Amino acid sequence: MNIKRRFHFLSAFLAPFIFSTRSGHFLSAIKSRAVDRRGEALPWYSYPAIDYLSELDFSEAEVLEFGGGQSTAWWCERAKSVTCLEADKHWSAELSKRLGERATIHHVGSPTEAAKTIGDHQFDVIVVDDGSGVGPEGRVDNAKTAFKQVKPYGLVIADNSDAPYSHPIAKIAYEAGWCRIDFLGFAPGSLKPYCTSLFFKELSPTLRIPSPPHVRK
Repeated sequence: MNIKRRFHFLSAFLAPFIFSTRSGHFLSAIKSRAVDRRGEALPWYSYPAIDYLSELDFSEAEVLEFGGGQSTAWWCERAKSVTCLEADKHWSAELSKRLGERATIHHVGSPTEAAKTIGDHQFDVIVVDDGSGVGPEGRVDNAKTAFKQVKPYGLVIADNSDAPYSHPIAKIAYEAGWCRIDFLGFAPGSLKPYCTSLFFKELSPTLRIPSPPHVRK
């Protein structure tokens, strides 16, 4: 076996180990929460989505989340403001305690209550996640609200977008003329790949990245 073939053989074992440790995948699985290799909070999005979003400038962005968690803490480090609508009463109280004044946490019991809570306020980024605890139909209702409440050049992020209960969201966006980018891959601590999708109505200036692509170190 020549050196090149031996290296390729070893990469079959080394590559998964390097990925899992450097990305925080291993630590996330151990801790049962999304973190990087240093233990800092990560959103439970696919790693390609996390890598892409990490390159963008959200310093002036107002972010709204339907369902909060590790992602709320992650957004707090990057955005101008973070508002989270959470259906689980105990979890919303825990998030408020954990994040303090860094985020505004609202306990909401339904998509209708969520829509009333935000009123006519518009956001730069709206995240539709599974943490809302309102079930598949409620998740689609939250997405409909997101498409109405996001700013013209804003972004809507739908996690677990490959799951059947999320398929109506993609259909609604397509019929309304929205563009979609899918980021498929493993997520922190996940056993298998899944998808996080990013929707935008018009080409957002936020999507412009001045620096060249780089590989996670």
